[in-house]
Amino acid sequence: MTKIQPSSFLVLSTIGRLPGIIASSYIGSSFWQGNYVGMVIVAVLIGGLGLVGIVFNQQILAQVHKITARFSKGDNSELESDASPGDQPGDKPGDNPSE
Repeated sequence: MTKIQPSSFLVLSTIGRLPGIIASSYIGSSFWQGNYVGMVIVAVLIGGLGLVGIVFNQQILAQVHKITARFSKGDNSELESDASPGDQPGDKPGDNPSE
């Protein structure tokens, strides 16, 4: 499982989905009202942002990892308490390459 709290996941996933929901609603509304120019402009902007995400995927992920690392520094207590002694590298014979 993950360390993220369900409430945090709900808030973050809602925030992350809002721009797409708003854009797709605007595109649908523009199509329905016959505002094809507005629809095409928003669709091109969203497509451009998608291309930026594809092209700069690794750089974006590196920045996300930097940001998330700031929030998780020193928060390994949950992982350490769940690990049994045999789960640690070097605790079993042959696990430690220096032996």
